[in-house]
Amino acid sequence: MDRLLVDLRNEWAVQTLVLFSFTLQVFLLLFASIRRYNVKILPRFFLWLAYQLADSTALFTLGHMAISNRPHEEQPLMASWAPFLLVHLGGQDTITAYSFEDNRLWLRHLQTLVVQVLGSAYVLYKYMPGSETLMMVAAVLIFVVGILKYGERIWALQSASFDSIWNSFDRSDASVRESERNRILSDVLQRRYSLDEETVLMGAHGLLDVCVGLFIGLERRKRDYVREIMRTLNAVDLLDKLMEMELSLMYDILYTKATVIHTCSKHGHSRKDIAVTYVLSVGALLLEMASTVRAFGSTWTCANLHNSKWHWLHGELLSFRRSVGAATTRNRRWSGFVYQYNLLESCAHDAPRVPTLLRMARLLGQAPGQIAEKWWDELYHSGPAKLSNSTKELVLKQILRMGKRGEEIGSLPGLLTLKDVSLDDYVGWSIQDIGFEDSIMAWHLASDICLFADRSDQTDLQEAIKVLSNYMMFLLVLRPHMLPGPVRRSRYDKFHEDLLKFMASISGPSANSPQDRLEWCLRKGFHARINSDVPHAYFDAGVRLADVLYDRPNRLDVIFGVWVEMLCYVANHCSRESHARQLSMGGELVTVVWLMARHANLSFIV
Repeated sequence: MDRLLVDLRNEWAVQTLVLFSFTLQVFLLLFASIRRYNVKILPRFFLWLAYQLADSTALFTLGHMAISNRPHEEQPLMASWAPFLLVHLGGQDTITAYSFEDNRLWLRHLQTLVVQVLGSAYVLYKYMPGSETLMMVAAVLIFVVGILKYGERIWALQSASFDSIWNSFDRSDASVRESERNRILSDVLQRRYSLDEETVLMGAHGLLDVCVGLFIGLERRKRDYVREIMRTLNAVDLLDKLMEMELSLMYDILYTKATVIHTCSKHGHSRKDIAVTYVLSVGALLLEMASTVRAFGSTWTCANLHNSKWHWLHGELLSFRRSVGAATTRNRRWSGFVYQYNLLESCAHDAPRVPTLLRMARLLGQAPGQIAEKWWDELYHSGPAKLSNSTKELVLKQILRMGKRGEEIGSLPGLLTLKDVSLDDYVGWSIQDIGFEDSIMAWHLASDICLFADRSDQTDLQEAIKVLSNYMMFLLVLRPHMLPGPVRRSRYDKFHEDLLKFMASISGPSANSPQDRLEWCLRKGFHARINSDVPHAYFDAGVRLADVLYDRPNRLDVIFGVWVEMLCYVANHCSRESHARQLSMGGELVTVVWLMARHANLSFIV
């Protein structure tokens, strides 16, 4: 048995490796796009694993072929496999970088290219002499293609850094670039009465410089047609799709080869080697054909044809894309999920375990205890929720309303809404006089208290407040790097600990279940603390805030307005790199809001 395994390893080692390398390339071609809309961990883990293994498998196989000795009759076919591995190292057009940081490694890939070209050339030199002329020519041609494909990948990585994008903006003629974009937008406006997703996608190309400028920190300036486009699409409820499609094009720039591509005989051989050679040859041909079809049929080609004034060809391609529904696929939409974390619900569930949790935290120490608590919250108390169309529409309309009032969207975290309803003298302290993390927690608690007591039929507004409140808490607890820093974790720890102890002190029928504990707190537990002599707790700020808001007939509008302002504030002060990273993880609502706020500001520049 051992002898058989050794023979299989010796006979099939190289064949297995090259076929595995090919399989990884097929997997990446088929599934690379799931990062645009999928926020689940398991699919993204398998994609990350395939991305990591693809390079290392090809590199290992080339090295193995360079140092191994094969029988004379196997050498010509095996030599032809080396150029295919070089093609595999060039990767698929749909994924050049897995994370934003990968774009910074282009110099390392350039070094790898030099080494692997020399390695492939050595394999060809070692095994090719005496081979048939046709096979030698084919191997050399594939070798050249492999060099070009890997070079294309390196170029794409280098071009996707913010510095390179900025330099490309500096080198290009701004007036020509804007003229091309304006022609596209003018075309979109001419079709305002027959808008479909393909037309919206062309509009996204017309406004792409706004999105790119936002990511690289370009100064805001007036743009033609922006206001008209925003009004037109808002009237037919397509404004959210415009934002999502612009971000999908930005994803293409940062994580694919889109901008690089659009800028520019059997005698004497064993059957297994012949079969592997056929699989590699046909497979490589099919992979390249698939990449070519994707490139020629893509929205980037459509935009380039329009800019080049090839209107007939542009129209034909547009008709073809409409017939196959190219713009309606999930690839041009963000995930539509927002992660939720409700502090009250998590404390209600954890309250019976408070002594155990505190003992574990003390046992582990401060830093490990915080890591364990964060892991617990992420695993058991948070999860994605689908953002409804009504919530999305309410948020976008609120941002447009802020733009019409001439506000600098994202400049203040909620104070402008309070001033509009003359509440800043009463609850302005909840934003001005405490830290931003304390503001989020106070408004989160106040939102839950007011929503529990609300008996109105404003279900859409109630849902929107609940979603935004839980989303902001999720960012505070589990994505603090996306908030304006520095975020003081200790403030949350104290708030959380006081709330846990308060819920753990509940006894009787009200402590039978997490839901009973939660309802008792919201119905009378928190209200009983007002004007009482109980010891101060960190969550009292939220209770006092809810007490003031509770008597306001427009309390839901006020709470929603504050949450949207806070969301815009976070979006505006989050680092551009953090926004870019989230594009490869299914997207974030805060990034969509960031782009929407820039468009709204541009729409109302005088």
